[in-house]
Amino acid sequence: MDWSPEEVRAAVQAYFEMLRREATGIPFTKADFNREVRKVCKDRTKASVELKFQNVSAILEENHLPRVEGYAPRHNYQNLLAEQVVDYLQNAPFLEPPEPPKVAPDAPRPTDWRAFIVPRPALKPPPPPKVRLPPQLFCKVDYAARDAANRSLGLAGERFIIELEKDRLRTLGHENLARKVVHASQEEGDGLGFDIRSFNDAGDPRLIEVKTTRLGPRAPFFMSPGEVDFARTCADGYQLARLFQWGRQPKMFLLGADDVSHLRMEPQQFRCWV
Repeated sequence: MDWSPEEVRAAVQAYFEMLRREATGIPFTKADFNREVRKVCKDRTKASVELKFQNVSAILEENHLPRVEGYAPRHNYQNLLAEQVVDYLQNAPFLEPPEPPKVAPDAPRPTDWRAFIVPRPALKPPPPPKVRLPPQLFCKVDYAARDAANRSLGLAGERFIIELEKDRLRTLGHENLARKVVHASQEEGDGLGFDIRSFNDAGDPRLIEVKTTRLGPRAPFFMSPGEVDFARTCADGYQLARLFQWGRQPKMFLLGADDVSHLRMEPQQFRCWV
């Protein structure tokens, strides 16, 4: 039986509230949101509500927007769902808390750097969108821009990666190199194209750019033109550390210079003059 507009609306509202909370570090339980949706959708099972959440993930992923971690996209969604997503975004306020964002917690000291490393996601494009969201609605869910503007979040992530690097080098028996790890963006100046000056297993330079988010591993992130140029021209020793799920269970994957060249990128602004 097809979902009614009221049922779809309840699922869409619940999904975006979960996304807002995940992106801003507010704890929540997915089972609670599923249960609340089923109060409106009395004939729906827990599994059917989960599937509807996955359908919302598909719409967002197809439009290169962040989604709630754990709801893998299912692209067999009904047109009514896409219409309700557009309607919700047109009428919803900005999906962020009304109070100023809290300062991100500082870097905890890692116990074992290997516990935080995961394989990078496959570099593959999502299916072409069945429904394109109007560009003016993107700002409602553009948490990548907010991550980039949240300097306290960025600094916390950089300090965390510095501690990981020191732990990695000490584990490899390079205590002398661990003492030489530099927070370059703070000590040498911003705009270098990387944040941390470290060393690889052989003692050669390892230049790390850090991108931190509270969202999942496939959340979009921003790179400046200078950062992109540096990654493309300084292949040796370059690493982009994508730190995700900050504030919950932080994990990280690494991208090399060649990986960066294969990222899907969209221009965000133009330099103009008269």
